[in-house]
Amino acid sequence: SETVARELFLFAHLEALKKEGGQERAIVLFLPEYDYHHERYFHLLIGTTRDRPGLLAEMTGGLAAYGIDIQEAEVHTAPGNFAFNYFNGFVSNPFDDLEKLKSALREDLEKVVSGETSVQKVFKARNRPYRFERKQEKVLPKVIWENDSTVGGNPVSVFLLHAGDRIGLLHIVSQLLAQSSINIA
Repeated sequence: SETVARELFLFAHLEALKKEGGQERAIVLFLPEYDYHHERYFHLLIGTTRDRPGLLAEMTGGLAAYGIDIQEAEVHTAPGNFAFNYFNGFVSNPFDDLEKLKSALREDLEKVVSGETSVQKVFKARNRPYRFERKQEKVLPKVIWENDSTVGGNPVSVFLLHAGDRIGLLHIVSQLLAQSSINIA
């Protein structure tokens, strides 16, 4: 399938970057076949040379700095400790040039993941306050932990959150989980 081919392509490039050594690196791919929904809606694949606690918080913070409302996210850790993260997002802010926006977003996400900059600095550079407004009326959040699940015979914990959606929600939640030493894989 195209997804497997894309992941193998990304995996090969990440493996080459990892062999070069040095700082953690990321590759950001916009998947054009999904752009037809609307010019402000896109599908994004981010691969990194090393998965670690807090990585999802950094990525989603970078997306929030651009006013991107994440509609769907899939997070995977591959053999070799590579991270593969898919995001479906909608750019909530008006923009003049989609390619310029994608280029700037790609550059900032790569810098955040590699530690060259922070999420807060990306917000500042985008002239956005580091705060997260609600889109809807207050919804009382509900959290469910399931600790008796397995995947491939391995025990896993499942975290379910029901809350009012807003830009930055996934960033806030993943950051809190990372601060509690919980790795999302």
